Amino acid sequence: MDVLLVEDHAPNRLLITMLLEDDGHCVSTASTAAEARAALDREIPDVVLMDVRLPDGDGLDVVRELRRQLRFDGVRIYAVTAHLMGEAREAALRAGCDGFFEKPLDTAALLTTLREAPG
Repeated sequence: MDVLLVEDHAPNRLLITMLLEDDGHCVSTASTAAEARAALDREIPDVVLMDVRLPDGDGLDVVRELRRQLRFDGVRIYAVTAHLMGEAREAALRAGCDGFFEKPLDTAALLTTLREAPG
């Protein structure tokens, strides 16, 4: 499965990439909203793991942009954030996320979600 990981914290990005690659996924990464947009212009992944707070903007703004484009209809998008209180959960779903993961990541739950998802 092709995964785009959008995460601004380098150690998290490295650890999640290693975890996903060890599980057989092909991972590309971005550390900013601008890098995420550029990566998505080049390639359409099966899954996007989108950090909500990025140094150059809100990850949910990127999600909204993707959901307005037909070519991303089959892409599953999961918000990743340290702030999953009620309002943040609702905002992620309203933006078009298929689900969310709270930091620190429950890696078993992440892998299970990816393994059980169609695609």
